[in-house]
Amino acid sequence: MLSAVAKRVVATDRTPQLVDLLRVNVQQSKSRCSVYQLDWNDEQQQRKVMDDVNGGEGFDLIIGSDLMCEEGDIAPLVDTVDRMLKRGGAEEKAPAQAGEAPAYRPSPLPAFIYCDSNGGSARDAGMSELKSRGYRVEVVVENEVANLYLIQPASGSNEGERERVEKRGEGGSQKEEGDEEKTAKKPRVGE
Repeated sequence: MLSAVAKRVVATDRTPQLVDLLRVNVQQSKSRCSVYQLDWNDEQQQRKVMDDVNGGEGFDLIIGSDLMCEEGDIAPLVDTVDRMLKRGGAEEKAPAQAGEAPAYRPSPLPAFIYCDSNGGSARDAGMSELKSRGYRVEVVVENEVANLYLIQPASGSNEGERERVEKRGEGGSQKEEGDEEKTAKKPRVGE
């Protein structure tokens, strides 16, 4: 469905067997979706996907579901989001009132939309790691079935986060002065 409205759609998985299944599904649905194997611990593989699909640029939107299952996967997942989410935010033209120039406002992109039905300490650790790297985490839907999060670079640009990813080997993630918890909870569905 995304391929009907998006310029490019890429589906990934770490497991070769699931990548094969994704390819079969894409072929059967006649979708314009590209399929790649993607390991969060393989930066070269991540760069190949961005080079092949987007000319080396990051993506406007990353959608993930139930990715935060093991605490050991959190840092590699967040590193991958840092690398692969497009740098900077676009501006959108807001409709102008009669006789006025159009106003510009920040785009809701780039963004990482994450759905989680597992909950637990790994998800909590993942959200804490994203916040510590300067992402704004907003709970969009929270109910007994799943939580849906909108995760965006707090400043409209994840340039600083990318630099920290590059430096991870030099001492781990760094929390910068001024980083603070920015979670806005929405009402539960049905309340």
